Amino acid sequence: GWQVGGLWIVDPEREVISCAEVWREEGFDAERLERQSRSMLLRRGEAMPGRVWARGRPETNIPFRPGARLPRGEAAAEAGLQGAVAFAIASGDKVLGVVEFGGTSMREIERDTFEMLEGLGRQLGQFLERRRAEEAVARFVAGSPGVTYALRVLPEGFRLVWVGGNLEAISGWTLEQ
Repeated sequence: GWQVGGLWIVDPEREVISCAEVWREEGFDAERLERQSRSMLLRRGEAMPGRVWARGRPETNIPFRPGARLPRGEAAAEAGLQGAVAFAIASGDKVLGVVEFGGTSMREIERDTFEMLEGLGRQLGQFLERRRAEEAVARFVAGSPGVTYALRVLPEGFRLVWVGGNLEAISGWTLEQ
């Protein structure tokens, strides 16, 4: 199983990936690893998160290979981790982030698991892109007093995604209508 996980987010403007969030199994001591992860800014291709960002494909390091260049290797060994797996959060060809897990007793990942991780990464990427788009619309319409509402066009119809406080004053409609 996995005892520790990290969410790495790409900053396209600075061209780095950084650890935004860390999860640890309750009672699992990996504080040093967490501190190191949170303090790192990786370029494309650096360490496991950077390599997954560069390739857009899952990667494993099971078991940790002796002599491998592992920037957090000592902290991972101190925590008792035996291996790690990481996969990209992607939208189309664009990698938005990387999810990384480490465990104390891991075995090689099979091909179908890699495919499942890639699919999960694409679904997470689509979710993040939708969320970012909705937030951008909300920021736009909140700053535009003349905008009364925003609709999302879907194949099955429209969905109201935002209503301004001026809807009734401008249109005479109430939100209940």
